[in-house]
Amino acid sequence: MQDFWTESTPGVSIRKGDLDELLKELDKKIIYLREDGEDIRAKKFDEHFDLLFVLGDHLGLTADEEKIIEGQNPDIVSVGPLSLHADHCIVLLHNEMDRI
Repeated sequence: MQDFWTESTPGVSIRKGDLDELLKELDKKIIYLREDGEDIRAKKFDEHFDLLFVLGDHLGLTADEEKIIEGQNPDIVSVGPLSLHADHCIVLLHNEMDRI
């Protein structure tokens, strides 16, 4: 299978492939969104740093996916103490990034 990127909507690109290979290909600082993470408002982000945000769906990440993410030395942050829909997390994340 050949991996290729497709723009699904303006500004959002997707591709099928292995998570570990994808993270290595993108080679960015990983910010992993999880309910038990550091409050995002307490986290200091460098506005010039190229970040990759990772979040799960309603089932969360598998144990294998967690292991891959954790192997990349991510910063683990939270947009709040409650479990939220991924699309809601993205909206909150955009709001926080706009505040930088």
